Amino acid sequence: MADFIPNVTLEDLEILKHRKLFTYWQEIKGDREMPSRADFSPLKLPEILPSIILADVHRDPLRFKIRLAGTQVVSVSGLEPTGGWVDDFPHTEKIIDRYSWIVKHKKPYLTEDKLRWVLKNFKKYSGLALPFSTDGENVDIIISCNHYY
Repeated sequence: MADFIPNVTLEDLEILKHRKLFTYWQEIKGDREMPSRADFSPLKLPEILPSIILADVHRDPLRFKIRLAGTQVVSVSGLEPTGGWVDDFPHTEKIIDRYSWIVKHKKPYLTEDKLRWVLKNFKKYSGLALPFSTDGENVDIIISCNHYY
């Protein structure tokens, strides 16, 4: 069973790379509800880039396309998801539900779940997901950072 913490705060985050990403996201967000992707500089957080996933939000119907998957994500999953639709990969129903939640609520979340589709030594992962918005109103990109253990 997955743990899901909606409206996550810094106090909810125990993993250092999650704390770093969340703190940076809050910094670039400022007084706005969400920052834009243009505000985000990968050079500010090079140590977490292997753990990052960027997903574009498409509407009518709501779908999510992987813009970028870090090298650790690819290694752990055994898949190269970049350019693929999330719903085209196996066992992604919960990911789609969580991504849909972030589009609706425009707030970060933290999740911990079992890895069901990998043949690696990792049994679980923890994922922090945060919204980006170009227009300040609609989520158009989701950035997530996974930690595998």
